[in-house]
Amino acid sequence: MSDKEIKMLWKALDLENKKVDMYRQSKLALRMILLTGQRPGEVCGAMWNEISLDKALWKIPSERSKNGEPHQIPLNSLAIEALNQAETLSGGKKYVFESKHKPGFPLKPNTLARALTRHWKEIGFPEKFVPHDLRRTLRTRLAELGVSDIVAERVLGHKLQGLLAVYNHYPYTDEMRDALEKWNRKLQFLTGITPPDAGNCKVIQLRR
Repeated sequence: MSDKEIKMLWKALDLENKKVDMYRQSKLALRMILLTGQRPGEVCGAMWNEISLDKALWKIPSERSKNGEPHQIPLNSLAIEALNQAETLSGGKKYVFESKHKPGFPLKPNTLARALTRHWKEIGFPEKFVPHDLRRTLRTRLAELGVSDIVAERVLGHKLQGLLAVYNHYPYTDEMRDALEKWNRKLQFLTGITPPDAGNCKVIQLRR
C-alpha cells in the first residue's frame, strides 16, 4: 500500500469514524494485522490469555500458529492502544475479537475479507484489497526501514530456512521489538499522529 492508502485505511478504521460503518472489532483486528504483520487467522483467534499488556508481548501458541511453532510478537504503542480499545469492547471474554453473530466465538478471517469487499470504495481505494495485503505491506515497509530479512521474516512468523533453521535458534525478540518500533514511528508519521519533524526538533534558547 502507498503512503496515501495507508493513511486512508487508518482513518477508515478509527472507531469514531461513522462514515465507514464496519463492525468495531473488525476495524481493530484489521489494524492489528497492519501493526503486527500477523496472519489474519492468528489475529482473529487471539485470546486474552496470550497477551501481556504489561510486558508488551503477544505469545501465539504452537497450536494456533500456521507453522506449528510458538511465536512471540512484541507490541508497539499503537498495537497496545488497539488492544486497550478491544478490551473495552470485549474485556472479561475469552477472545480479543469476538464474533458479532456468535457470542463466545472469535471473528473469522473471511469476516474481515467481506468487510473490506463492502467498504473498499468508501475507504477511497482504487481497487479491491484483502486483509493479507496489510501483512504484505508491513513486510515491505520493514525492508524500506532497513530491517534485515531475517528479522522481518521472524516478525511475520516465518521459519528460517536451510542451515539457518538447523543452527540458528536465536529468538530475535529484541530485534523484532526494534523493527516494530520503527514501523510504529513510521505509521505515526504517515497518519499524522506525530508532526513530520517531531523526531528532529531542536530546542532553541531564546534571549530575554
